[in-house]
Amino acid sequence: MCPAWLPAAAKVEWRRIVPELRAVGLVTRLDRAGLSAYCLAWAELQEATQILGREGRILVSKVHPAVKLQRDAFTRLKQFLAEFGLTPASRTRFDVQRPGAAADEFEQFLGKKA
Repeated sequence: MCPAWLPAAAKVEWRRIVPELRAVGLVTRLDRAGLSAYCLAWAELQEATQILGREGRILVSKVHPAVKLQRDAFTRLKQFLAEFGLTPASRTRFDVQRPGAAADEFEQFLGKKA
């Protein structure tokens, strides 16, 4: 269940990503804190990027403070993407069986009733 305290943009990402992760068996209720942090980092990245789009990256010969916020959020976001197998490289670490995929012979054997 999506935490009520997440900002609106983070809730949108939660509702987008959680069903996808559940569909491939990569998320459980135990992942709520990690997913919350991922969604919050996504929202912060989005907000910092929007601020920079409006105000520019340079303020009177000085880098805008939102640049650091954006970079930090992006760094955290990349870490969470890897944790949940949401990059092509990180997916190679997971043995994901898609819904409807046939179980291997050993799993079929274990599933048989004696």
